[in-house]
Amino acid sequence: SVLEVGDRLAQRLRDSHDQHSRAVETMLDMLDKEGVHVSPVSVQDLRPEAVAGADFVMCAGGDGTFLSTVAQLPQGVPVLGINTDPDRSTGALCALSYTDDDVPAI
Repeated sequence: SVLEVGDRLAQRLRDSHDQHSRAVETMLDMLDKEGVHVSPVSVQDLRPEAVAGADFVMCAGGDGTFLSTVAQLPQGVPVLGINTDPDRSTGALCALSYTDDDVPAI
């Protein structure tokens, strides 16, 4: 099975998921400390009604997440793509890449 404990692909997927989760949690904490109201929506729950009324959207993930997000947004809503795992993902469509060293800059 692909998800066996010793499988390298499964480990890479787990590592990428863990990095993404840490990045999202850190960004949410930073925004909260700055008093910025956020309504997190997972890519699985992303529907036009989930982002209705949004003034601005930050998309955390990679190019696939960015494309999925943009497809659901009403025209004219600004979106910022942040690649949460630049060590494993190119994130060519993302304007920023998240790294632990750059956290204060985001």
